[in-house]
Amino acid sequence: MVKQVYSSYFITGASSGLGRHLALELAARAAKHNWPLSLALTARRIELLEELKKEITALAPAVRVKTAVLDVTWDDDAIWRVITECHAELGNLHCFVVNAGIAPTARMIGSSDRSFAVERPVLATNLIGAMATTDAAVRYIHENGINKTPEQAHIVGISSFSSLGVTNRSSYSVSKAALERYLDILRMESAGQGIHVTTIIPGYIDTPINQHRPHRPFLITAEAGAVAMANAMTVRGGGAGNALVPWWPWAIMWTVFNWIPKWLYFWYVPRMTKSHEPDQAKRE
Repeated sequence: MVKQVYSSYFITGASSGLGRHLALELAARAAKHNWPLSLALTARRIELLEELKKEITALAPAVRVKTAVLDVTWDDDAIWRVITECHAELGNLHCFVVNAGIAPTARMIGSSDRSFAVERPVLATNLIGAMATTDAAVRYIHENGINKTPEQAHIVGISSFSSLGVTNRSSYSVSKAALERYLDILRMESAGQGIHVTTIIPGYIDTPINQHRPHRPFLITAEAGAVAMANAMTVRGGGAGNALVPWWPWAIMWTVFNWIPKWLYFWYVPRMTKSHEPDQAKRE
């Protein structure tokens, strides 16, 4: 069964990868069921956003689309300004998808081949940028009473199965693990206030952020990943607290990896997460 979509979404990192495919999936659902939909699509690369807007308009002419340049590592006022600009054009924004993220070059802790400097942008984008976006979104929701409307409000953060900890990707793993705890805190702070919080935990989905990796077990297409993500963001039901995407086999593995002895995890994961060093960080 296709799940009801919100009437409006604000998506960061929408120019490629999961953000792009989620926007297309939401537009397709709205067109098929004649649901009203407004999409605020943000990313660093405006030319890719404009291409996506044209694709959405061809697919679903009734969907309203606003594109805006946003680098989540900008100062807090810039993030707030983009949100308010999107509100001014589209009206109330109900669901915020905090998706923008980057993956670093492979680096072992203490490596002399690459300095720690390559880790800083990952933390700045995936953690600080995500927190700043979420903070601005929650402030916007309260100041505009979005949480008191019939649709209420929803914050969706994109984490990763790598948050459990993988070798050669320490900053990425740490950024995603910390984001999960941050969203847990938001879930507690906003309980009963009409603000739902969902943490999406993807396994391997075929997007630019991981296409450099030679070993991607249980890989699914970005289109299939977007369907699963959209299903986890149900209107008023609040979606799942944590949603593994796709559910099989990652939900089973998530449970197992959180319960097995640490020594077994430390033995197994380096053997499972084979990787090589890409030329540069991949972005979504």
